[in-house]
Amino acid sequence: MDLRLLLCLSLVACAGVDNPTGDCRPLTNGGRVGYHSPMGAQYLPHCDGVLDREYYRVFADRQTGTAALIPRADGEGERLGLCADAELGDLFQRTGHCDSPADPSIVNTMTPADALAVQQALHERLLFAPTPDGSRVWPAALPDDILAICEDGLGALDATADWCGAVSAQVRSGTEMAILEPSDALQTIADALNDLYGTSR
Repeated sequence: MDLRLLLCLSLVACAGVDNPTGDCRPLTNGGRVGYHSPMGAQYLPHCDGVLDREYYRVFADRQTGTAALIPRADGEGERLGLCADAELGDLFQRTGHCDSPADPSIVNTMTPADALAVQQALHERLLFAPTPDGSRVWPAALPDDILAICEDGLGALDATADWCGAVSAQVRSGTEMAILEPSDALQTIADALNDLYGTSR
């Protein structure tokens, strides 16, 4: 780790990467408990975001100026029919989001403008729902989202109480392990996530 990055980490702030969507300032470093820590990368929130909460978050490397989405969105362009879209097809092809698995050398080195444009397009179409095989909710519920919806009522429901407790215990212990949603509560969980994010159903 070079001296500049060490100074950035010790001082918390650096000159940083310009946010192409505006001069809004994040209230946090963008990290997500139980899932992801930026480790010195700069969180770039979308200043004109369309949701109440950001699912895909953009982080820029302060040294190279390149950006990536967390969580990654491998294949989401294809799944959502955006790879052949007249307006967005080139963006999703160019940034590698039509491939699954995606090429890390492409999806992890986007320009901030491209990363934020991909994020916005994905957020405009974000909808949590049970997968066709009924095995889980997609996009995947992240630990801090699960804690939020459990605190907002799911923790008191018979169908989700054990799941909420297991995720909470996992976060407290610092372990990283996916805990699948109870199969009989997938739609309830998806609805709660959509409410949390303010998605259109």
